[in-house]
Amino acid sequence: MESLWRNLKHGLRILRKKRGATLVMILSLAFGIGAATAIFSIVQGILLNPLPYHKPAELINVWESNPSQGMDQFSASPLNYLDWKKHNQVFENMAAYESSSLTLTGIGEPERLSGAEIRSELIPLLGVPLVLGRNFTEEEMVPGKSNVAILSFGLWKRRFGGDPDILGRLIRIDGQEHKVVGVLPQTFSFPSEQTEILLPFAFDERALSNRGAKWLGVIARLRPGVNLGQAQENMNVVARNLEVAYPDKNKGWGVLLGKLEESVVEEVRKPVLILFAAVCVVLFIACANVAGLLLAGNATRRQEMAIRAALGAKRRHLLSQLLTESVLLGLIGGFLGLLLAVWTKDSLLYWAEKFLPRVSEIAINTQVLGFAFIVSVASGIFFGLLPALLITRPESAIRSQSRGFTQGGARNTFVIAEVALAIVLLSGAGLLIRSLHSLVDVSPGFNPQNVLRFTIQNPESRYPERAQVGVFHLALLERLKNVPGIKDAAAASLLPLTGEDWSFSIDIKGRELPEGDQPSVEYRVVSAGYFRTMKIPIREGRSFTEQDRPNTQPVSVVNEAFARRFFPDQNPIGQEVRIGDTVREFRQIVGVSGNVKDFGLGSDSIPVIYVALSQRPLRYMNYVLRTADDPEKIASIVRQVVHSMDRDMPVFELGTMDHVLSDSISRRKFITYLLAFFAVTALSLALLGLYGLLSYSVSSRTQEIGVRMAMGAEKIHVLRLILDSGVRLVSAGILLGLAGALVATRVLSNMLFEITPTDPVTLAAVAFLLMTVALLAMFFPAKRAANVDPLEALRYE
Repeated sequence: MESLWRNLKHGLRILRKKRGATLVMILSLAFGIGAATAIFSIVQGILLNPLPYHKPAELINVWESNPSQGMDQFSASPLNYLDWKKHNQVFENMAAYESSSLTLTGIGEPERLSGAEIRSELIPLLGVPLVLGRNFTEEEMVPGKSNVAILSFGLWKRRFGGDPDILGRLIRIDGQEHKVVGVLPQTFSFPSEQTEILLPFAFDERALSNRGAKWLGVIARLRPGVNLGQAQENMNVVARNLEVAYPDKNKGWGVLLGKLEESVVEEVRKPVLILFAAVCVVLFIACANVAGLLLAGNATRRQEMAIRAALGAKRRHLLSQLLTESVLLGLIGGFLGLLLAVWTKDSLLYWAEKFLPRVSEIAINTQVLGFAFIVSVASGIFFGLLPALLITRPESAIRSQSRGFTQGGARNTFVIAEVALAIVLLSGAGLLIRSLHSLVDVSPGFNPQNVLRFTIQNPESRYPERAQVGVFHLALLERLKNVPGIKDAAAASLLPLTGEDWSFSIDIKGRELPEGDQPSVEYRVVSAGYFRTMKIPIREGRSFTEQDRPNTQPVSVVNEAFARRFFPDQNPIGQEVRIGDTVREFRQIVGVSGNVKDFGLGSDSIPVIYVALSQRPLRYMNYVLRTADDPEKIASIVRQVVHSMDRDMPVFELGTMDHVLSDSISRRKFITYLLAFFAVTALSLALLGLYGLLSYSVSSRTQEIGVRMAMGAEKIHVLRLILDSGVRLVSAGILLGLAGALVATRVLSNMLFEITPTDPVTLAAVAFLLMTVALLAMFFPAKRAANVDPLEALRYE
């Protein structure tokens, strides 16, 4: 400890003595370690931290699956779920749930809540203890006895002030009174992080009368000693038995199992790991730069090491001193980096919260602090070991004034590696930037400018009849059209680019297929004027009109993808299609609309069939309003209009379609911009290393340069001499980096749009960019060398 304390004090004196170099090294390390720590907090919170449930590795998602219909993961039928539960031999228990949108009224402003209906087995299956109260009982799983509710911790705090006497209180959900029987813990986030309230899932007669209706989510817990493969085999047998028993509804349908943990993070795992790999590269380049600066500083410390060796210091003592200094430097940089990570974490999550799961669990916790400490120490050893080994060699101590070539060779190697890694990151960022640019240029199939959207839901308790729902929607549309500033108004069950889907099987008149073999298409209910409001072109026929009423011929409009798939050689207008919803009647196709990018700008257009709102009214509808000016200016007026018709009707998801379009590519933007930032940082650090190497080279070769100039060398020759050495290093780094990029960028293949991972234009542009800015970095040391005074240089020691 005494030796360590002595080494620390000496190290601090050395760092204070070289303030400029020390500041550069600390800042480089602080940024590298800080960025790595910030990204690791995301990796730890999302990928490494287990789900907040009892033994989460045993939790399994259970889906119905029909690969022949392109439905690998599909919701379950209530009747199939009950049979799975009865006949499986691999699960401790199974539970069903359905996400829902609910309305809370009677307490201040009406509010839309993200909720779920669950079976009573769900909470015990997850192993979640309630903060207050109890779970639902089996008696509450039947219609008429299910008016109870469990609140999320957030809703309890936000709307009820954390009232400890909340149990037994009556609250109004969708117009009906429910008794609060429990409060969930803060960590509960099932089936989504937005879940605010749970209601009992009472299977009614309708749910238990149609095995073909598939709309349940199902989760199960494996029995001890059973793995996923064994469970899948058992459920395959159960599914085959059900297919034999109910061929009219279950033909072609199997069961697919998947880990709950995997389903939560599968979409973000790869992008997050790519960012973590990128930030590790930045950290490596920062460490290489510090190692280069330490190698340059060795020239001034060789005499010190030689004297210490001559006085009897052993090499291990010298190594201990030098490594203590470098680790001290790493810890100082790590401390500042940790402060940087804490400062930037919230900003980082603000941009990522729309698509990152488990954001609330991302924190600078003890694991992240431990990571920062380990990285700081490891970085100190990494960048300090080679310079320490070189300066303490016996021959270095004996020939203390020798400049040697080994250290120069090591610095050259570091610079080549930095340039190569910068090329790899720049290539990846360049591919993503070009891909994003191509994606942004894609037409979504509608015009999102000056369009305000919002959503309402008519509760069944106040609007029991479907006809009442239709009258409400049509009346609200008329009122909205009369608001100054609104040019047009329409409604749709689902809007494009929101990530929501609703599909049904169809029959085409004259080619009816057995149930289970029918193709599936996306289903939309829209009002008259929807295509006009969204500026979706009608290619053939007509759109819906006010004359399409409940008592007239049922009609539909299909998109071009639908027409190409099902009527490739004939006119779809006049054809009749039957949709597999609750009303199985044939509808005449009266129009063909343009394709819309429903599921992302980079996705292919899929068959969609539209049905008139007046003929098939739904409780849950999205409204779109095309305005003459900034649509956000009329947001408050829209709320007033809705509340003038129903004061308990919440208006939610109020925003613009421009924001919807932007949000649909937010994940790509986040990954692209962050990777581009890391790539530019890597480039800057690599150029800083190159600049430092050439500056040191000029300083160490001052006498040689003076002799050359005294012998008649022109300035241009000296300039070329320095530039040539730099260009050789950069060229070697570029070639090595391009070879690495050809391999590394393949991991981006499924994140690219209309561009290949080995796109030659991007790789060539990146190489040209790096060489251009490298020449700028090399110019100033070369110019300084060309301006050396020969008389001064000849007196140089």
